[in-house]
Amino acid sequence: MKAVTLGEIMLRLSPSNYQKLNKCDSFDAVYGGAEANVAVALSNWGIPTSYVTRLPDNILGKAAQAALVEHQVNTEHVILGGKRLGIYFIDKGKATRTRNVIYDREGSAFTGIKPSMIDWDNILQNAQCLHWSGITPAISYSAAKTCDLAIKTANRLGIFVSADLNYRPQLWKYGKNPKEVLYPLLKRSNLIIADPLGSQQALEIELDGVDLDSKNLNQRQSRAFAEKLHQTFPKAQFIAFTLRNVISATHQRIKAYFFDGIQLYKTNVIDIDPVVDRIGSGDAFAAGLIYGLLKLDHNNYQEILNFAMASCFYKHTLPGDFNTVEVEKIKSLASKIKKTKP
Repeated sequence: MKAVTLGEIMLRLSPSNYQKLNKCDSFDAVYGGAEANVAVALSNWGIPTSYVTRLPDNILGKAAQAALVEHQVNTEHVILGGKRLGIYFIDKGKATRTRNVIYDREGSAFTGIKPSMIDWDNILQNAQCLHWSGITPAISYSAAKTCDLAIKTANRLGIFVSADLNYRPQLWKYGKNPKEVLYPLLKRSNLIIADPLGSQQALEIELDGVDLDSKNLNQRQSRAFAEKLHQTFPKAQFIAFTLRNVISATHQRIKAYFFDGIQLYKTNVIDIDPVVDRIGSGDAFAAGLIYGLLKLDHNNYQEILNFAMASCFYKHTLPGDFNTVEVEKIKSLASKIKKTKP
């Protein structure tokens, strides 16, 4: 069993002691990125995982690679090249002070990744899952084409493809319409994780009379949204999403949904207070779904959703991007998450 992820790992700098970005005099430095976060979680849970990226051949690139190796992620397919590592700055916020993220990744090594640099047939050999997110095709046209080739190869080889929409409007700067780029990629994916608002903004998904920006979609509206995505992307066997109610930067409530084309599964609302670090929680949810589909009872989608939700919850309690909580602890919490009536 093996999983493969493709994406950009970055240096993350956040002010120490919850200071504001414009007032801090020191930063806490870690490495992370959406697909790298998924790779680390899966590897920590015993699923061999390979991470594909492009890093500069300098001390920061080597440090980023070492951060992955520390968690037993296979980095033999990392490409060296380019001049700089992408960076992002984050003020995590506290109480009523909201989160603030600033990207500094233009011209990074990963933006120059090209399809011709990667032997996907070799990398995907014996893989059961390929995971990508909408961040990769947003970064550059060549990154989008690289992602496209990875998915096409996975389809040809009969490998399950997991997609997290992960829409970040501030990243789309190379002149392409997100919908134009993302639709073909999602149409070849088997699991789609896509929140309602991101789907509306990036994919122009609309539901009559439903405000997709609402954090309180009812059961009927949530099912209608899942069915709409399923109809739009019929290859997708599964649709999943979370709804987040932000009380404050350090107090949030989340519930999750999973649709198998027939039945909509749902968790109860999980109250998280205090939130230590929200970054990577969506990736922890994605990793939880992948783990569940690969390792748990395929006939028990409620169990799979509960595991993903427990993984998401635990990530909020950890600093940094990575979810390093042991799989048994996540299973223990998942068993206590009450299911709701479908």
